[in-house]
Amino acid sequence: MEVTATNTADQTTLSQLISVIVTAVDDAPALSPDNRFVDYYSNQLTANKNILIDCVNGFEDVDDDGYGLTITFTNLSNAAAGYTDLDTSMVTDIGNGQFNIAVVANTKYAADVNITADASGKNFTKTVKLVIDNAPALASAYETISVNEDFASFKKKANVLFADADNGDPDSIKVSFADYLADSLDSQY
Repeated sequence: MEVTATNTADQTTLSQLISVIVTAVDDAPALSPDNRFVDYYSNQLTANKNILIDCVNGFEDVDDDGYGLTITFTNLSNAAAGYTDLDTSMVTDIGNGQFNIAVVANTKYAADVNITADASGKNFTKTVKLVIDNAPALASAYETISVNEDFASFKKKANVLFADADNGDPDSIKVSFADYLADSLDSQY
């Protein structure tokens, strides 16, 4: 590289060639700007299911040395009391940067899943939240509610019609009615 020094007082210059050595550094993988990682929340798990974790283009290695990225999952333990642990035996690599986590119906899960990309001993971790909490279900058959055409209001203890496998307190279940009846029904009971 040529460097030139100029004396501004008399406009004399000196040019000199110098050597600059740039040493390559192996950078760790990073989260891709187009990453596809999303947190997964579900309250409708009535059957065994595979939760897809899409890592396709989720990470990038700017100085890819041809070794590619290795993706691993860690910290699958639960994030809160009362939730079931996930473990690595539940994770299946289905190829092309996609993984399934097999979960069982009627089971509560919560975890901050760490997804780590490793390239040449350097790594980067992205945390994805996985929460599965079962929705309330109809506990018993409901009675037909009969009212006269011009009824003003009525009370019905609707929340005991539903049960939540994750929570035995019927008062924690909020019941709402269709919009066309909302002004006439009271769901506080």
